[in-house]
Amino acid sequence: MKRILCWVLLGSALSAEPIQVPVDASFALPGRLDVPSGARGVVVLLHGSGANSMDEELQEVTKDKLPNPFFADLSAALQAQGMAVLRYDKRNYALRQNKSESALKSLLEHPGLAFIQDACSAVALARQKCPGLPVFLVGHSEGTWVAQQVARQDSNIQGLGLIGTTGNTLETLVMEQTVYRSLDYFNALDKNHNLQLEPSELNDTLRPQMVVLDLDHDGNLSRSEFQAGNLSNLVIKPLIHDAWRRDEASLPGPLQLVQEASFPIVFLQGDWDNQTPAYVVKALDVCESQVWKKGNKRFVYFPGCGHALDPRDSYDDIVYRRPAKATFDRAATELVRFWFPR
Repeated sequence: MKRILCWVLLGSALSAEPIQVPVDASFALPGRLDVPSGARGVVVLLHGSGANSMDEELQEVTKDKLPNPFFADLSAALQAQGMAVLRYDKRNYALRQNKSESALKSLLEHPGLAFIQDACSAVALARQKCPGLPVFLVGHSEGTWVAQQVARQDSNIQGLGLIGTTGNTLETLVMEQTVYRSLDYFNALDKNHNLQLEPSELNDTLRPQMVVLDLDHDGNLSRSEFQAGNLSNLVIKPLIHDAWRRDEASLPGPLQLVQEASFPIVFLQGDWDNQTPAYVVKALDVCESQVWKKGNKRFVYFPGCGHALDPRDSYDDIVYRRPAKATFDRAATELVRFWFPR
């Protein structure tokens, strides 16, 4: 029995190494590289929006504030499929831990380009640490845009995995999330379907806001007044800054890049994702099956799952939960199977 146990441990030997992804001469991003024995390739994980660590810990937006280390869980599943995984702290997260005027300045001036630069540095480090292994990128949300831009610059990227594909500009996504996602909430209250909420249909959340939202003072809340209230939040406090707009405008859009790509791309999409809605990926699915017919795309849908492949109660549910191990196993299996066809 002891000999069998030793053989199993050796067969799954793993090296875990702390790394530093260089930003400039004076600043680097902490990270880690996990390499299973006999690794077939190396995956670089690219974060979603916000200040994310190498684990992409989603605890703050997860039900009951339970731990939800999305990238750590995904990394473990990829390693089980024989893939080395490199992940690192996103620059805006790393700057919270260690100040650098030069790294902050370039981030503020060109946030999109800065994240692309950091991903390119991570790819270079992956090649240095794992010579001879093919390099793949897996991006989540904003990271899907970064992954596509990096692959456009680096012709040696062997394939992509895109989780919660953006498909549009960040400003369009924010409009979708703020103005249109909430219409399901409005429609559920509008029992007689007359596109306005009468006093009897208002709930305890909306009723106190009527003094602001009821612009024509008729006692009802029309759908346009409801949408106006949501949009006003973006007008008063914009979430997208000009620096990001300029960076996006200087680069090809993600839909164009999907069409032009010749390398393998696997789309992993939650059907109940209300941040980067599934209709974007399904539109690409239609284009590929009916027009492009390149055969370099795989579309994988996760029913009842949200933006991080997490189980949701309904489409309008905005509370994250930690995905089951089986979900990560399926995602990793789909990626590796398409990247390494038999």
